[in-house]
Amino acid sequence: MGEVDHRVPGKKLDLFYRQDESPVAILGCRRGMIPYRIVGGYIHVRMRQVGFSDAWPPRIISCSLRKRSGRFETLWIPMFPIEDDSNPHGLKPMSCPCRVQIFKKGARSHPDLPIRYSAFGAVHRAEPSGVRHGPMRARAFTQDDAQVLRTPDRIEAKVARFGVLPRTIHADSGFGEFDVTLSTKPAVRAGDDGVRDRAAVVLTEGTAGGGTIEGMVSAGERSDALALERTFQRGLETARESIALPG
Repeated sequence: MGEVDHRVPGKKLDLFYRQDESPVAILGCRRGMIPYRIVGGYIHVRMRQVGFSDAWPPRIISCSLRKRSGRFETLWIPMFPIEDDSNPHGLKPMSCPCRVQIFKKGARSHPDLPIRYSAFGAVHRAEPSGVRHGPMRARAFTQDDAQVLRTPDRIEAKVARFGVLPRTIHADSGFGEFDVTLSTKPAVRAGDDGVRDRAAVVLTEGTAGGGTIEGMVSAGERSDALALERTFQRGLETARESIALPG
């Protein structure tokens, strides 16, 4: 892999390290924190410009919320449990369920929608050793994550806006075009198939048969220096049409 392996310049340029005391997470150095802060600040400004407000999801959540998410048997079980008497908790692997709880805390009506939340959330995932790959695939990382809560009749408007921000960010960062794939119906899914079918029509021109339990995904992918098509763990641009979320 040589010089095209991102871990090589990361060490040479004193950006980040991996060490035995923290084999599944990354130790960021002073030089590494400079671009981290610059990029984070830039993304923050861009998100504000298109109407997103900040949300602060917790790092530890109850197992009860994990079960309501519909992903307990797939994504949630291999997390990091924290025993708390009869109410077990764990480090969250995603922020979506937490933002739904934030949304529920206020009195909402149709004129308030859509509501846009954005968060640089710390998440933890028990990735097996065979897939961990430096900062591109770690067990602990910060995810630039956003969510739009709106009524079903606003799907078209949301999708129409999806490509604008990622294309702007890619252009500002010196990247070219990216491919978009559509995943719609997994074998195990939640929510109403009628709403799912309508969203699939709007998110057409992709591939069917994938998706997630709570929704469908339109994900941006691009080739890396090894000519591999990847949707990186940090997340390229993903429009997730959530049909059912935990509440």
